Amino acid sequence: MKNEELYRESWSLFPTGVSVVAVLDNKKNVHGMTANSISSISLNPNIIMVSIGVERSIKNHFSKSNSISISVLASDQTEIANHFAISNSTNFLKNTKYFQFSNEYFFIQKCLSFYFGEIIEKHNIGDHEVYFIQVKYFDLFKKKEPLVWYRGKLSKPIC
Repeated sequence: MKNEELYRESWSLFPTGVSVVAVLDNKKNVHGMTANSISSISLNPNIIMVSIGVERSIKNHFSKSNSISISVLASDQTEIANHFAISNSTNFLKNTKYFQFSNEYFFIQKCLSFYFGEIIEKHNIGDHEVYFIQVKYFDLFKKKEPLVWYRGKLSKPIC
């Protein structure tokens, strides 16, 4: 098998959307991480898969939380993607400023779309934990372009 760097590079050729996966701890602090490793798994019921590296600090909060937020970022939200890409970031006050809180759910302000739900299943696979989230509420904002991860960089859509 080829080395890990080459394997990673091969996957960078597959453009994906960029999201922020977030949870609240028991003190209502927001813990988030930038992720492009999300996928719609089922339409009925609505289920999303999220993959989190075992070294990420959010992992401990994620597995203890009931409420999971996934915000798909718009092309003008690179700063937010970079903020949550810092592994083991614990600056909760800065995290909260990016979120809008509404009733029982929360999401990144001015994002492209968001999903809110609960974990229904978890699996440990290789160096990641894979979570399956049943969507309880979602919304989308059609007048925006997505933020894209392509060739190891954040960019606007390539087409």
